[in-house]
Amino acid sequence: MDICFNIDSKPGHILNLISDPGTGVTINGQLVGAKKMKNNKINTYFGTISIYSKTDGVQVIVGTNKIDLMEGRNNHSFSWGATAELMLK
Repeated sequence: MDICFNIDSKPGHILNLISDPGTGVTINGQLVGAKKMKNNKINTYFGTISIYSKTDGVQVIVGTNKIDLMEGRNNHSFSWGATAELMLK
């Protein structure tokens, strides 16, 4: 399944993409600006996507440099170049 967004907003804005009170899942995206202007406009894209499950108390933050996983006191950080296997109990 593909999900596409065409958003005309400014770098730094945090957008609520999905919020489901029934499951407790929230997904937000923070916009960053492209390095070069196109047609006198700064194009934006998602630099960070954060996923939070209220019922499980788990948060995943996916950025351009790393992926962070937080579950209570357990915090893990992964680089895009690394391979990892993680089991949540």
